[in-house]
Amino acid sequence: MLRAQLVRPLRAVDDIERRLGAVEALFEQQPTLAALRERLTRVYDLQRLSSRVALGRANGRDLRALAQSVQSASEIPALLEGPHFAAALGWIGLHSRTAGLTGIAERIDEALVDEPPLTIAEGGLIRTGFDAELDRISALAEDAEGVLERYLEEERAQLGSRSLRLGHNRQLGWYFEISSSRRSRNGDERAIPSHFRRRQSLTNSERFTTERLEALDRDISAASQRRRDREYHAFLALRQEAVGYVAAVQELAEAVAQLDLLQSLAMAATVGGYVRPTFDPDSGLSIQEGRHPVVESLIPRGGFVANDVQLGAGAASFVLLTGPNMAGKSTYLRQTAQIVLLAHIGSFVPAAAAHLGVVDGIYCRVGASDNLARGESTFLVEMTETARILRRATERSLVILDEIGRGTSTEDGLAIAWAVCEQLLRRNRALTLFATHFRELARLEHPALATAAMDVVEDGETVVFLKRLRPGVAERSYGVHVAALAGVPAEVVSRAQQLLQAGTDETGGTVAVPAPAAAPPAPSDYVQQSLFESAEWLVERLASLDLERASPMEAFDLIREWQQRLNDQL
Repeated sequence: MLRAQLVRPLRAVDDIERRLGAVEALFEQQPTLAALRERLTRVYDLQRLSSRVALGRANGRDLRALAQSVQSASEIPALLEGPHFAAALGWIGLHSRTAGLTGIAERIDEALVDEPPLTIAEGGLIRTGFDAELDRISALAEDAEGVLERYLEEERAQLGSRSLRLGHNRQLGWYFEISSSRRSRNGDERAIPSHFRRRQSLTNSERFTTERLEALDRDISAASQRRRDREYHAFLALRQEAVGYVAAVQELAEAVAQLDLLQSLAMAATVGGYVRPTFDPDSGLSIQEGRHPVVESLIPRGGFVANDVQLGAGAASFVLLTGPNMAGKSTYLRQTAQIVLLAHIGSFVPAAAAHLGVVDGIYCRVGASDNLARGESTFLVEMTETARILRRATERSLVILDEIGRGTSTEDGLAIAWAVCEQLLRRNRALTLFATHFRELARLEHPALATAAMDVVEDGETVVFLKRLRPGVAERSYGVHVAALAGVPAEVVSRAQQLLQAGTDETGGTVAVPAPAAAPPAPSDYVQQSLFESAEWLVERLASLDLERASPMEAFDLIREWQQRLNDQL
């Protein structure tokens, strides 16, 4: 549901405010939020469970999980009693959706043992007391000797003698045996109960059976299989009964998902220190101290540099953002789009305050990607996405564009970026953040355009990126400095600085670039560096090697490869 809301955010202010009100109600009552989260941990995937029931694939554990989920969900409305929650969360209708399912949940609880086996044909599913006939068969299977012994005691009491014995063989099965000496003492057949039927006469005894003993013999012989069969059919009947509640379970799943999403947003607001945004359909975007929700979660708390956003409604609707690499331009663009998106799904947002108008779409052209399998280069994909934005964006849209025109020559790229800016300003008139290294675009003039840059402090050779937005245009891109930070060899960085300075011509003319100086010859007493200092790759390979998964032959091949490479360096 979270993904569905992010893909299809709300555009009606009333719907957005209703969600925000529900999130705020949970956010303000932290004990209730904690209790709610505890109950939801005992609610399983109801959509999956209902599908398994409907398809006849649910096992005992699935039905048990369904019953537990319904029981846990039915406890939630009591947590949300009172006018405050009724007004904020009553539209979810959780109470009415659990009421119709308590019966089947109780039925499942009565029928199934606490921990059913995975299979449904091997028995051990049904609780004692649910089916009287199953209980009788189970007693036979589990206590056959006890059942026979109790019957023997009944016949002994009726016969008035302890000499009656119980025996068994393969031919006769279970039988009663009376000694010949006892019969001779009584002198006639009246000593034998009338319901006894003679089965076998021996020298010293006679063997008899009864209808009840024969029935017990049959039941005991087939008790285990009969128990499994009876349990299997009892489970199938219970599962078929649950099929009639599938639609109700799916409705409950929808309500639980809504509530789970709302409490998750409330928890995110609690952990991240988010605020409730306000909406005005005719307003632009006004965000105070906005933050990137993902980036700030990955750095020490308080380390993220917040920035304001002002677009439209009295401020410029198009901000041309310049600044060096790593200064935070892309983060600023993305966090603005994310704040707007979160607000439109009814979430609190990472900012000190946010006053927003309703947008009809968020259009992004950020990052580098390609589709080589279809013959589309990175630049072609960039232009395709840009074309889509220019065709669809309206004055109610938010557009973020990052480095348009960078995939071609400087002249072509600048021309394309300039034309795109003009189109957005004059025709689309969308709320736009346009990040670029083309400082020449600052010469554009339009009442809706403003310039901003990411602030940088230079102290000799040291450059500090403050990640802070300021008015104006960046003076430099600091690309060579970023290359040095990335670990580009010092001689390459030095040569790049030489070329950059030589290529700078204030008159606009062509400047000849001097050839690089020849490398000085190595001194005669040159000493080879330490092996592992010149072979950092080996350290990296050793650190990344998973010895637990490598076979002996793979390990041998790696060592041979490393040895060969080291010999080549010596």
